[in-house]
Amino acid sequence: MMTAWGAYVNEASLANRYVFKEIMDRCSADEAKIICDTNPDHPQHWLKVDYLDNDKPEVRVSSTHFTLDDNESFLGQKYINDQKAMTPSGMMYERDVLGLWVSGEGMVYQDFDKKRMLVDKVPKDLHYYAGVDWGYEHKGSIVLFGDDDKGNTYLIEEHTKKHKFIDYWVNIAKGIQKRYGYNVTFFIDGARPDNYNEFLRNGINTRNANKARMAGIESVAKLMKLGRFFVLSSAVQSFLDEIYTYIWDDKTGEPVKQNDDVMDAMRYAIYNEHLNNDAQFINSVYI
Repeated sequence: MMTAWGAYVNEASLANRYVFKEIMDRCSADEAKIICDTNPDHPQHWLKVDYLDNDKPEVRVSSTHFTLDDNESFLGQKYINDQKAMTPSGMMYERDVLGLWVSGEGMVYQDFDKKRMLVDKVPKDLHYYAGVDWGYEHKGSIVLFGDDDKGNTYLIEEHTKKHKFIDYWVNIAKGIQKRYGYNVTFFIDGARPDNYNEFLRNGINTRNANKARMAGIESVAKLMKLGRFFVLSSAVQSFLDEIYTYIWDDKTGEPVKQNDDVMDAMRYAIYNEHLNNDAQFINSVYI
């Protein structure tokens, strides 16, 4: 087995627990050191429980806690202020800005404001795209969104039903194409390749969604925090029921996996549509 004198692990809380242990085993030389950095996760995460909170002298762990404000000399105050303004309220703010290992409590989308975000009309000539979450015994959902040139996102149509086969969803997608154009992209749950192929066979512009849950939630929540998320009131079917019951699981640090079909479709659409734009924004900050 290789003997190493040190290692550096970036974003250690995202590492595989067993790979992390293997790295430690390889760093077997006397005075070997492993340096890690990470954003916090939930307080029962293995990295915190097994290492950061382990006060046994032989473990020899030294940790330092930083807040976003501690990076002022490297990031600049304007960037820090922008990040504070964009970071969603609740758990994400406490983790990403304050650097705390906290569990989520209450609603996932704490910045959703029904009075301000539920609207009776939306602008015309938007850029349209959709998210698809398959279902049968639980609800399936297709949700259509439109973005304007000011950075606002509008939920324009929601189609949510139980016990529907693929032909029903194909007809829904074709109806959206007729109303909003054949270049509408449908970001779908890739767990059903048969449904994916059926969409393609019917001329529907279809892509398998990147289903990264926390990153997707943050993408949606940022729009809400910035006041750039709106819902056409006439489109609502299950959206309002779900968003108010979409809550954090304080044991896993992720949302409770129930009554979340519209929430999943929304996440697939917004996260994937904005993924390249977000990357360009981040890159421009560091350039």
